[in-house]
Order: sequence, then structure tokens, then C-alpha cells
Amino acid sequence: MKKHSDEYYKCLRKKLLLEASSLFVVYNFFYHFILSKENVDSFLFCLRRVEVILMSKKVMIVEDNELNMKLFRDLVEASGYETIETRNGLMALDLARSSMPSLILVDIQLPEVSGIDVIKQLKEDEELRSIPVVAVTAFAMKGDEERIRASGCEEYMSKPISVPHFITMVKHFLD
Repeated sequence: MKKHSDEYYKCLRKKLLLEASSLFVVYNFFYHFILSKENVDSFLFCLRRVEVILMSKKVMIVEDNELNMKLFRDLVEASGYETIETRNGLMALDLARSSMPSLILVDIQLPEVSGIDVIKQLKEDEELRSIPVVAVTAFAMKGDEERIRASGCEEYMSKPISVPHFITMVKHFLD
């Protein structure tokens, strides 16, 4: 393999560190073992795509109430995260598999299937069980939180939500 000039190497290294500092180990491997001068641009393009995929955090919202959906979406997106949405608990599993979100917010009172059942299915699925799930519900009677937590969710939040608490909770799971 051809050695690049020191100046070229420094320039390339600086650019890659700025564009993908979190992927420095990947860069080092590719630079030392795979790269030739001819395919540096292709590598940079691919590295940018990988960084976008790995670095964007997605929150899936499973909520049938339009106003609650809008509130959750606005708060999550204002915090810098992408949202994926469904109003249908039956579609939640397939949507989670196809999008692999970093966090899932689930309403407990869904029309077709209980949010508790959705959470149980998510936690029984080998691919999805490691994704944190937050139950967001109007159920706030004595015993409701314990019953809902028993389904496998990592966090419980009763409606109406406290906006600062909601934002803190989302950031806790994503940062």
C-alpha cells in the first residue's frame, strides 16, 4: 500500500476527527488496513452515513390521543431527537423492529391492544428487549404503577405529565 504524505495524512485525519470523532477507532482501522488514496472520498461518504445512522437517536411514540401525540412529539423533537409514531398498539412491534428506536413511549390505554400487552411483547422479543420503554398513562390509582411496571417497562409516568420531568426522563435514557 502507498504511504501518503504527512501533510495529506494530517489533513485527512483532522477532517475525519471533526466529522466522526465518535468513530475514531473505525477510522483508524480503515485508514491503516483498507484505504488507498483513490477511495478516500468513498470512505468519507460512507463514514458520514454510518455516523448519521449511529448518532441519530429515535424515540418511538405509541399514543392514540392526537393532542398527547403532538405534545410528546414536540417535546422530543425540541430536545433534538427524531420521532417515530404510531397510534396503533398492534403495529408497535413491527415499527420497533423496522426502526430500532433508542427509546419507546407507550400509552397504556390503546384501542386495539393494551399498552401493557405491547410492553410485554417488546420485552419478550430478543431484538427489542434492550430498548428502554416508558409507560405514559392516565392510570394513577394506588397499585397502577406497580401493575404497569410489572409488565417490564423501565419507567412510569402519569398523565397529565410534568414537562420538565418528561424532558429530563427522555434525556436520561438517551444521553
